Amino acid sequence: MSQVCSKCSHVNPADASYCYYDGQALAGHKSNGGPVNAGSVPFPSQFVFPTGQACRNFDQLAMACQQNWSAAVDLLKQGYLASFLGGLGRIDLAMAAQEAARYPDQDRGLDQLLEKLPTQVLQKPRLVAEPSELNLGRIEVGSDRQFELHLANKGMRLLYGSVVSDSKWLTLGEAPGNAQKLFSFGNDGAIAVQVRGQHLRAGNKPLEGHLIVESNGGQASITVRVDVPVRPFREGVLAGAISPRQVAEKAKAQPKESAPLFEHGAVAAWFKENGWTYPVQGPSASGLGAVQQFFEALGLATAPKVEVTEKSVSLRGNVGQPLQATIEIKTQEKRPVYAHATTDQPWLDVSKTTLNGRVAIVNLTVHSVPNRPGEVLQANVHITANGNQRFAVPVNLTITGMAVYPMSPPAVLTVEPVMAQLYGAQPYGAQPVMALPVMAQPVMALPVMAMPAQPAPGMPFVTAQSVQALPVSPQGVTAYSPAGPQIAVAATRPREEQRAPAWVHLTPAGALLFILLLVILRDVIRGGGVEVDPTAQVKYYMDDTSNDEHGKPLQGTMRFGVVALDPKQPGQSKKLTYDRFGRTNTTVVRINGEDCFFGAINGKWITRSASLGGRWGGTKSVWMFDDNVQVTQLIEVIPGEPVEVGDKFKRYLDTVLIRYEIENKDATPRKVGLRHMLDTMIGNNDGVPFTVPGLKGLVDSMHDFAAPDPVPDFAQVLERPDLKNPGLVGFINFKVGGGVEPPTRVSLTRWPGASRVWDVPMQPMGEDSAVVLYWAEREMKRGEVRKVGFSYGQSAPSSTSGQLGLTVGGNTKVGGELTVVALVSTPQKDQTLTLKLPPSFKFVEGEKATQPVPEGVANRASPVTWRIISSQVGNYDLEVTSSTGISQKKKVNIKTESIF
Repeated sequence: MSQVCSKCSHVNPADASYCYYDGQALAGHKSNGGPVNAGSVPFPSQFVFPTGQACRNFDQLAMACQQNWSAAVDLLKQGYLASFLGGLGRIDLAMAAQEAARYPDQDRGLDQLLEKLPTQVLQKPRLVAEPSELNLGRIEVGSDRQFELHLANKGMRLLYGSVVSDSKWLTLGEAPGNAQKLFSFGNDGAIAVQVRGQHLRAGNKPLEGHLIVESNGGQASITVRVDVPVRPFREGVLAGAISPRQVAEKAKAQPKESAPLFEHGAVAAWFKENGWTYPVQGPSASGLGAVQQFFEALGLATAPKVEVTEKSVSLRGNVGQPLQATIEIKTQEKRPVYAHATTDQPWLDVSKTTLNGRVAIVNLTVHSVPNRPGEVLQANVHITANGNQRFAVPVNLTITGMAVYPMSPPAVLTVEPVMAQLYGAQPYGAQPVMALPVMAQPVMALPVMAMPAQPAPGMPFVTAQSVQALPVSPQGVTAYSPAGPQIAVAATRPREEQRAPAWVHLTPAGALLFILLLVILRDVIRGGGVEVDPTAQVKYYMDDTSNDEHGKPLQGTMRFGVVALDPKQPGQSKKLTYDRFGRTNTTVVRINGEDCFFGAINGKWITRSASLGGRWGGTKSVWMFDDNVQVTQLIEVIPGEPVEVGDKFKRYLDTVLIRYEIENKDATPRKVGLRHMLDTMIGNNDGVPFTVPGLKGLVDSMHDFAAPDPVPDFAQVLERPDLKNPGLVGFINFKVGGGVEPPTRVSLTRWPGASRVWDVPMQPMGEDSAVVLYWAEREMKRGEVRKVGFSYGQSAPSSTSGQLGLTVGGNTKVGGELTVVALVSTPQKDQTLTLKLPPSFKFVEGEKATQPVPEGVANRASPVTWRIISSQVGNYDLEVTSSTGISQKKKVNIKTESIF
């Protein structure tokens, strides 16, 4: 009958007196002097290495593997160790040897087996990193350098782990290097470190960075210092200055002589030479205004209070006529005024602002009045002056005279292209269903041309009796032909006696009704599904076992990075994370209070980079932590929420869905949580600001959403905080639905380096922002599975002339809660927004339809948020109207199921 050790619970043979595993005396047997050294118990037969070295027990076997590491790796790989251990009756060790032989890293596999052998002769690995401080001496901005970091193992077995840099001017591995580098060695190892000159910053004090080493043998931190000399200014009256303050002092002494150096970019170029960020945002002013602009940016001068003399501009002109106007910005104080302006309409041009001491003049030009007689066009001129004082001046253009159109060949108005678009074929053959000639000269009615005698079976039939003529209104009618739309216009109202009979005016309504019926028929035929455009608009890259974009081997941690693709420019992409392969992102799993790094240490791979299959594909990677907690990472590109394209909805492959499935495979309960850090970047902007529902401004410093504050539905990542020119907009959905837990805490903060600890510190993001998502620890019983996740992709808010942008996010299922965010550019005093809901929607309790717009911040849009709930499947318009008269609509598609 077998015996169970009361100390370690392992099962032993019936005739055993001591436990095979830990040497403890078994029940019913006396112990003389404590447990037996299991490592010294003789083998029934020796294990002999190829060198002839014989091993008579586990102690000798472990030491022989340590001393003959390469030979031991070969014996493990060929199965000799597994066979020998199985012959000893140690099936557990034989299975461990088989598993170690399959491990991708053969050295790691042998090390794992040695750790499981019942012996105490092998010391644990111990990390030593010397020296702890390095001074690299003098390096110029823009100059690169390489050195080696030497690490040593003062213990035994295998030392493995990673080195992480906390500074962008220090990278690891072969040039250009990465923020992190994995390592493993027995005795000692060397890691190449790159000094990236383009990220150095000049200064009077040494520049300091840190290399943090984490391993199974301990931790270490190496401080790296470098002297980066300041390059003196070399031109004009500012020559010899070695700091921004000295430049300001010299400019104050000779403002007129120094102004051209600011205006033409010499000072900005000098800042760049020294690795500094130029403080002036936007275009440089001219003359003394450029000096004043620099002083204000450094905080050395207070901006004068300026005013715009013209509250609005009214223009009037005939079609094709050029027009000009000016807007003055002035101050009563004895300080120069500078300003720059933009317009939101293509027909209005804003040339360079003329500066004249206390007055700045914005020059407006209409090069050619648009060919739209009788209309009043509106534009807004946005002016930014001293101290980021912002103004919006409305411009009205009244167009007089008659329309002017060139002669063009006759076009044909045909219903057939519309039919073909609806049904994907030509139901009536090649002949037009209803052909109407369109003339370049004004006409009253257009006769219907011949139609086919017989339509295709089952199709509607239009006859000459049902459609007789299509009148042309005084404003014109658009005629569609295979070559595109052309216009026939009556420039003035025809004489009364030329008017067509009254019944003719009913014809357009009949034609529109007919086309509407076709649209309804199409929707019935197609069903309620939403078309998915198969062209990918985002892509993720894995830190797998292949090579990176420079041909260098990746680290195999299965971290991921995301880029946005431009379907119109194949091969072109913009970053959505700082590193294409996600090597500056980290996933940490906290197990019973211990921080464990996913994919690198504290565990092993079960599956790596397996295909998810399905329509859109995806990647599955499974990591088993030493605590018997298994974490499965699932990443896939999926269609995002439907967007309106013309007269229909379409879904684009613009979203990356990230999920983690956590399973406790241990016999005892485990307290488990997960933390993911996303190093956000849009294009070349590493310090991107965020739009978050419920906050009254953009987050460009830091914000922590932790209990009792609820985590928002989503956050937008803006390349530029400008509705007229927002660039690329990233969209992080924290509540993806489909049974996936949303995070319990979200931090918007500064990227702290490739941190492997649970708590990421809150600090102003500056030029390097990051999003940290936490799923709080909770106890998991044996076999319990927990699913967490989020999504990240690109989106674009609906926008009206860059003044009002609208975004909808959250749960689009029936009964789900949605968040509507309106972004207002240049908000006015006492401005309000009102959200109009369809009948099947309602506001969340406490929400008001009309809300005030928060006071604007310079160069920032102001957000307004509503929370709503849907109760019925379908496509709906949500409309936001401003008290200033502008409005914006956004379509939303409500479903019975989540998008996953």
